[in-house]
Amino acid sequence: MSALLRLRTPLLALGQTPGASTSSSITRGFHASTALLAGGKKGTTKAGKKPAGGKKAQKIGGKNNKRQVKESTGPKRAEAHSVIKVEHPLFQSNVGERKLPAYTPADLTGDVVGKALAFSTGANSPIHTFGMPQTMKKEFLHSGQAFSIVRSSTLNLLDELDQLAGPPAVEGKPSQKSTNRLVLTGPSGCGKSMLLLQAVNYCAQNDWILYYVPHGIDWVNATSPYGFDYRSQLFHQHALASDALAKMLRVNGTKIAKLQLSEDIPVPGGKPGTVLTAGTSLETLAQHGVKDPLLAPQTLVLLMEELGKQTRYPVLFAVDDFQALYNKSVYRDPQFKPVSSYHLSMPRLILEYASGKRQLARGALLGALSSTNTTYPVIEPLREALGLPLEGGVTVSPYGKQQNSYKEFTAGLRSITVPQQFSMAEAAAFLEVWSANRAFHSALNDTFLLSKYTETSGNPRELLKKGILSTLQTF
Repeated sequence: MSALLRLRTPLLALGQTPGASTSSSITRGFHASTALLAGGKKGTTKAGKKPAGGKKAQKIGGKNNKRQVKESTGPKRAEAHSVIKVEHPLFQSNVGERKLPAYTPADLTGDVVGKALAFSTGANSPIHTFGMPQTMKKEFLHSGQAFSIVRSSTLNLLDELDQLAGPPAVEGKPSQKSTNRLVLTGPSGCGKSMLLLQAVNYCAQNDWILYYVPHGIDWVNATSPYGFDYRSQLFHQHALASDALAKMLRVNGTKIAKLQLSEDIPVPGGKPGTVLTAGTSLETLAQHGVKDPLLAPQTLVLLMEELGKQTRYPVLFAVDDFQALYNKSVYRDPQFKPVSSYHLSMPRLILEYASGKRQLARGALLGALSSTNTTYPVIEPLREALGLPLEGGVTVSPYGKQQNSYKEFTAGLRSITVPQQFSMAEAAAFLEVWSANRAFHSALNDTFLLSKYTETSGNPRELLKKGILSTLQTF
């Protein structure tokens, strides 16, 4: 019986449900069945089956069987039901797991640079409602919590947003101090998407109205239904527009309900002559597109126009994979030709805000470039507008063919460069979180930190992939 207990104890210990409470000594137990305990005795059989060999074998083993039943009801049975204590740290869950402080606007000062803060994942949080990029999902799945390292570039971007959130010089018109159309740029893996997510969470807790698109590629890769609208001469993406309205209401519902129409507008999908009068809540307007997806594209345009005019709340439109909106889509027209992104309703709406054709009186449009998916590269007009070098170090030829159709949507964009490397303090904080979750086989010390930092050149993505995930063979 002792051998059986030794075999089963680790299986029970490692089978603890995730999220179980941590204690200094975890106690587990199990009840060994009489049949299993008796299995090692000579002459025993499985329950409900007669021993092989007929009556003679049964008669020979009868005496032994009676003795085993008698013994199983005695002290050995009580011993089998006793609790087995497992106090070794190997069998304890959540040992050393670090509870990180919350990511809140009040704490985002110079004192927290190089420290890890945990994002909110509540029911109405941006992460829960809008989602996040797939790479972050995998990272947070392995780490066990959604967190980020506050960098100096984080505070610089938040200061920029605070400036754009101020009241405009002229009521109803955007501030002329600096353009409010920003794009995060930088080398691959430097943390542009994470910085965008930090800005989104900051604005969500700082009384902004926001809409976050974690997968801009999903707007152009033909994964949602579409149909041509003769009035706007655009391909309407009804499901995407309806989903955008529902998520905006979920995250910003209380603020949108307090805002009112500035003028009379036609009821989306209503009979000719029916209007929503000035003073109607914007929530009432948004509900038209949520209830009927066919009306969602028109409703979303009207809602965004009203949000752009009002000055009570700053507005943030945040788009990851921003460069995908400047590429040919996978959608096809009736002649089976690729549809340009500016002929699709959802990308067209963002492109008009990016180019200044539509304005935000308070707030900003914030995009982040991505090089993960090479199907949607950063095109030359966008690189030229952001001051980025062309791929391969080539220069723009005055005789080369230009994509002028997209050039008009790049005017006025401003680049914010994200540093390529973690600082040493930021890298140390990043590795400490993973070390607390027992991601490494060896203790975290200066030698280990320097080796991983040198191996990955301090690049955040490489530090995660080569410095951490490549060591987790069980994943």
